[in-house]
Amino acid sequence: MVAQVNSAGVRLLRLVNLGFGWGLCAALLGLSWGCGGDDGGGVSTMPRDAQMEDASAAFDANGPRPVGPAIDAAAIIPGDPPPELEGQVCAVDTNKLYGLVTLDRPAAPTQLAADQVNSRFGMMYVGDSRECIDAVFLASVEGPANVGEPEIELVSDGCTSVQTTAVTHNGLRWLAAMVDGRQGTTDLSVQAYDGEHEFDVHRITSSAAPEREVAIAEVGDAVAVAWVEQDAMTSMSTLQIRLLSSDGEPTAESVVLEQSDVWTFSSLSLARIGTRFIGLAYRRFDGATSAEIVLEVLRADTAEREREGWILTSEAGAFGGVDLATDDEGGGVVYSLGQADSQQLWFQQLDRNGNAAPVMNGNLVGGPSVPERILGPPLKAVDASVAKLPVGFAVAYRALPSGTVSSPRIRVQFLDRLGSVVSSSDVALASEFGGRTAIESGYDGRIAIGWTDTDEDGKSTLTVIKLPCVGGA
Repeated sequence: MVAQVNSAGVRLLRLVNLGFGWGLCAALLGLSWGCGGDDGGGVSTMPRDAQMEDASAAFDANGPRPVGPAIDAAAIIPGDPPPELEGQVCAVDTNKLYGLVTLDRPAAPTQLAADQVNSRFGMMYVGDSRECIDAVFLASVEGPANVGEPEIELVSDGCTSVQTTAVTHNGLRWLAAMVDGRQGTTDLSVQAYDGEHEFDVHRITSSAAPEREVAIAEVGDAVAVAWVEQDAMTSMSTLQIRLLSSDGEPTAESVVLEQSDVWTFSSLSLARIGTRFIGLAYRRFDGATSAEIVLEVLRADTAEREREGWILTSEAGAFGGVDLATDDEGGGVVYSLGQADSQQLWFQQLDRNGNAAPVMNGNLVGGPSVPERILGPPLKAVDASVAKLPVGFAVAYRALPSGTVSSPRIRVQFLDRLGSVVSSSDVALASEFGGRTAIESGYDGRIAIGWTDTDEDGKSTLTVIKLPCVGGA
């Protein structure tokens, strides 16, 4: 399925094949990785119950049917990038966007993780259950952009309503975090998944307050999961984190990081920083005028605070968000800053202790680095995410109409190791509203991007692509 949005923001959805072309790639960053050609190929996909229908009949007034656990072949529907994206080296052909599901629910932050060893990307999402209510699916993509199509796997069908999902890969298997009602109350659970073995579902919470805003990440030899509990009776919002084993079993009690009847917490991003710390970045909002972006640095062995939270900005604005891209050597954090009508993106380089990385000038080491504005007036951007590359960083975001941008679209920006902008390109047309994007990179430089688009009827469509402009074929 392809999600296209014209200049008026009206989405046209069609069922298409998934064969990703690599086009121009490493030239953007001066990389030495190889690039494969785009010779088309591949087949489109549709649900099994639409197998005998033609592509145009596979849709009704409610949009495309959600993809189930089985995928079947249909006719190839060719497509080029929209005319609005002509000349953009990272623009994706319209028949190489893959719309996974359209649902009548608000957009949530997109959940995407990478299996680094196999350069395989997994996207977790909620779709229609074939048996009960909601089910949790994993869509995985791998290989060159012009080869293959997503593999859709049923991870969990607990015959209950699923509120939230999150996903990570710990080097061995996927870990799915799910907020659902399988325990009789709405609680958070985690389940390992590798497509071959059946793993236990581990209950993480048991609380009357519903969980939301879940993030999960591999943190060295363990896994950490963070979430927000929102008590409607007391208006109390609680931010917590818990350490798990490699298969998702709790190994310690939950740690309460923040609890407030003033602040609400959202846009959680969780990652290991160096070998001794966990980074948790989030937005907190007082419901009126104050919005901050905060970075917590936690000890990896206890999940307790190493020091007080770092307020990256106290001007997060109405649509602020944040995302981390870190590893054993440190990395960076991208966050929003809103001033009046401006929607900006900033980057802060981090060292392996979660501090501002030192300024390097040849063999000289200076003081701590300062934030870099990577997008500002007259351009506007929201819903940013970041991935660490061998040579720097890749940032995905939703560009809003402003400056030279005539209609909403997904864009990618490449930064060097210090956070300076090297190049940027449009990727695909999008809607003005949706959830936070997700971007991940493999060891070989291949990149996947996911995002949600929300239309004027409140329907949210989840899309995933393999970026055709960076990586080795």
